[in-house]
Amino acid sequence: KKGFVVGKPLLQDQKNKHKKKFVLCIFIDGLVDPSELGNYQDKDIMPHTAEFFKLGTRFRNNYSNAEWTLPSVPSFFTGSRQQKHGFFSPKDNHIIGKNDQILSEIFQEDGYLTFQSCGNWRKSPGYGYVKGFDRTIYKKELSANEVIFSFLEHMRAFKDRDNFAWLSFMEVHHLLKLVPDVSNQIYNNIYVTPWHDPDNKNKSVFISKDDKLIDIYINEIKRLDYYLKIVYDFIRETYNDNQIIISLVSDHGQAFLSEDPHPLSSARTKVPWFLRGDGIKKQDCHEFTENIDLF
Repeated sequence: KKGFVVGKPLLQDQKNKHKKKFVLCIFIDGLVDPSELGNYQDKDIMPHTAEFFKLGTRFRNNYSNAEWTLPSVPSFFTGSRQQKHGFFSPKDNHIIGKNDQILSEIFQEDGYLTFQSCGNWRKSPGYGYVKGFDRTIYKKELSANEVIFSFLEHMRAFKDRDNFAWLSFMEVHHLLKLVPDVSNQIYNNIYVTPWHDPDNKNKSVFISKDDKLIDIYINEIKRLDYYLKIVYDFIRETYNDNQIIISLVSDHGQAFLSEDPHPLSSARTKVPWFLRGDGIKKQDCHEFTENIDLF
């Protein structure tokens, strides 16, 4: 006589095994390609990421399919550009995958246990991004430690399943707490600047070049990479390369990195794509690629 919820049972084991036991997408919101940061190389700002993906392919001319998160992220999940997936206005009630299966649904249908941990405003359950995920951990602006811990909890619980996982990280997009964490306070200059000036009503897409923000940005990338090592170590200790496909992607760069105000400037649209796993060559690939290619 009381209200109740019935959930889909999650099996701890599976009969049909896949050659690729683990497929992971590491999504870092707002991460520009290192080539747009001056003389920096991957190993300078993301040493653990560079070390992990040096055994795979680094796409050196990869571009996002839009200049900000709302229209950009659907390209990963649908393999289509904005003209088809239709995500454009922040005021509209967009729902992902109305007409076609999205990436998570394809893996779920194929028998993978699907999991995501996410705090991204524009990739929320309200936009339909729970579709195809057996488990979703969502909280607005979920921190890196929460994302990584929830991921390890999931993998410990379902270690005998073949898993598809999507992890979203927001720290590089903007400071989640307005003030840098203590491990970055000692690296930043004496100023402590909020990521967005409270008196400036411009959205991040329209912010002008700002050297202070560049300083904070680079140090936040280094900090996130420090904690991503936990994920990389788990993968190395648990799987062989012929059992995995691991991607690292981003949806857009940052307006404050360049004097170029054009919304499609390289600082805003040139983004990293690293790929490692079964059948993936060890190489730097310089052909032009775009985010829909992940699909």
